[in-house]
Amino acid sequence: MTKTSSLLIAMLFLALSQSLLAQNSSDPEPLLEFAAVYSNGEKWEAGKTPAEQPYFMDHSAFLFRLKQSGVITAGIKIADKSIILFKAKSLEEAKKLFAPDVSVDEKTYKLEVQPATVFYKGCI
Repeated sequence: MTKTSSLLIAMLFLALSQSLLAQNSSDPEPLLEFAAVYSNGEKWEAGKTPAEQPYFMDHSAFLFRLKQSGVITAGIKIADKSIILFKAKSLEEAKKLFAPDVSVDEKTYKLEVQPATVFYKGCI
């Protein structure tokens, strides 16, 4: 093997090593699963549909932005509750993601964010 070949192999090995190290150090934190559970708040107006409730348009636009950005993975409505499944790095981050919802601040909805475990992945 010539000196040039040895030098090229050494440079290639060094480049690959640095590439692998860079990939490992920049790997994103794994995301955890959470559920945002919405229920009727104290200012929910009985007899009105969800679309007729105060701040519903703001609430809907807020959730649409989270869905468009890839945060929300699924949502389901059961009776008077809505369950939004999403991923975040921590419970603190999960709560911060949903904190800007004005409909919660204005008490049209109540919100509970908690860790969730999705089973039967891919069935929805």
